[in-house]
Amino acid sequence: MAIAAIITKQGAIVALGVGLPLALVTKADAINVSFDYSFDTGNYQTSDGNTVTGFFTEGVTYEDGSTGEQRRNALETAASYYESAFSDNLNAINPTGGINSWNAVLTDPTNGGTQTVSNLQLDQNEVLIYVGAQDVDAAAFAGPGGYQVFPNTEFGNNVLSRGQGTTLGAEANDFSLWGGQITFDSSITASGFDLDWYWDSEGTDGLTNSHVDFLSVAVHELGHVFGFGLADSFDNLVTEINGELFFTGETTAELFGESLVPLSTEDGGGHFEEGLHENELALDPLISVGERNLLTALDYAVFADIGWQVDPSLLGQGVGNPVAVPTPSALGSMLFMLGGMLTRRRRV
Repeated sequence: MAIAAIITKQGAIVALGVGLPLALVTKADAINVSFDYSFDTGNYQTSDGNTVTGFFTEGVTYEDGSTGEQRRNALETAASYYESAFSDNLNAINPTGGINSWNAVLTDPTNGGTQTVSNLQLDQNEVLIYVGAQDVDAAAFAGPGGYQVFPNTEFGNNVLSRGQGTTLGAEANDFSLWGGQITFDSSITASGFDLDWYWDSEGTDGLTNSHVDFLSVAVHELGHVFGFGLADSFDNLVTEINGELFFTGETTAELFGESLVPLSTEDGGGHFEEGLHENELALDPLISVGERNLLTALDYAVFADIGWQVDPSLLGQGVGNPVAVPTPSALGSMLFMLGGMLTRRRRV
């Protein structure tokens, strides 16, 4: 018996943005994000001139001085901004064979091809994300994974919804996933200038105009994995007026103070409009070099509108009110070079 393919949207180009970050909140029934590095198969230079397989390999010091452990820790820190905020109960996926079988489908984070993982088993509330790197034209690509299941079966329906509400189609008002993939740029540049990833997730003392903050990019990309700009429940809350796109989710609109929240039209409404708020939002299309931008109340509000159960305390702090998490000093996005002042923004 062949497995019927049901493939969700995946692999969208993503970016970062405008607003001050919110503090983490510990919750008892939080989701659990796991990272899988089995497709992280690119070759990279180490600090001693050797070559190693993997952009996130433990026990390795890379050419830029960062370690595999440091890189993985930055990913885990980024995930904590969602784990601490979401309290949904996602059903476990326990394949037993026959019609209770399925395939997880994803974009290979290292070569861009399609990968299929058979009968992936997931614990309750577990979300599995495959990560890797390659030389791409954006800081990162990300999205939720796809599925191959036997349709109209109890097991297949559980894979698709994991106990959530309506997650697919024109009536979708909720979101579910098994996980997805993130591809990070292995050789990051902006406006023709070579940059470095900034790997320290605990502080920003060394974050300069020659860096792109990895934590900020990872937080942004995870937002796409969790449905921002990609979920059917997101699409169902987007309206077009005179060629402009707006998000109409009730929680987001109430916090924003207007019924229509502008989205970026260049990428089909997959981000907030660039410059929507005077402070950077995590999910606008661009990130400034030398800056750290984490999730704000407005970012979290969108996730609440597309079906995630978001801690209410994260939605009442105002669109851009600062809270007690690390923020950069006055670095800005300006670089003095070749006698001129260059403002550089990196699409992610």
